[in-house]
Amino acid sequence: MARLDENTRSAVHFLMIGAVILLALRGLGLVLELLFNQFHPDGHLLGPWRNGYLIFRPGAVTRAHTTLTERLALGFLLSTAVGSVGWALTWALRSAFGSHGAHAPLVAGRWLGGLSLAWCVVSAFLLPPETTFPDHITRDWRTVRRSTMIGELTLPWGDRDDRVAFTVVDGLGTDLRNRPDVHCRTVVRLWVAAQHDTTIIGTASPIDCGRTDALMEQGAEAAQALHALMHEGTGPLPWRNVPE
Repeated sequence: MARLDENTRSAVHFLMIGAVILLALRGLGLVLELLFNQFHPDGHLLGPWRNGYLIFRPGAVTRAHTTLTERLALGFLLSTAVGSVGWALTWALRSAFGSHGAHAPLVAGRWLGGLSLAWCVVSAFLLPPETTFPDHITRDWRTVRRSTMIGELTLPWGDRDDRVAFTVVDGLGTDLRNRPDVHCRTVVRLWVAAQHDTTIIGTASPIDCGRTDALMEQGAEAAQALHALMHEGTGPLPWRNVPE
């Protein structure tokens, strides 16, 4: 039986290790999400609108259309591609300049692939493309938007903030939308209405696309809870279930 050359063996090893890491991280994500929802004050109520992200700010919700598993899988594919490109470029430079570093392409590919995977894991767990939460210091809704590199994997730069003052908020609510570009992708949205404009602050999809009533009811409770959290210690503002 013919033996695999060193480059092929290294590529197979990287893929196998990456697959094991991916499965382990998904298992870890399930455990962390259960613990997070158990001990976080609004974990169970707002959980669907966190989309698998571990966000520790009270009242924080995300606007995303991917699950943690999908983001981890995409991160693995992206890191494999980055590692392969790093290996190919290093091999080409080594061949062009006649370098004797036989292992340089493998080392470069492993480092680039490993670093890319590490960042993708951080992004998949902690850094959604859009997060909104009530900031009681500045008394406004703060939305943090991050630049993305592919899908909903975010970059370590390019953040920008948008703010809506509590005093101009007309109400919070929830509604149901269907995404025509994805089969069976019903989205329950949370929104903030202010100054005749509606801002979507969170999206969630039911596990069973044929059963949206329960998620809609949970969304209504979530909107009321966010309204109460926004105005702790102040007079109430209107809460509505349908944007005008």
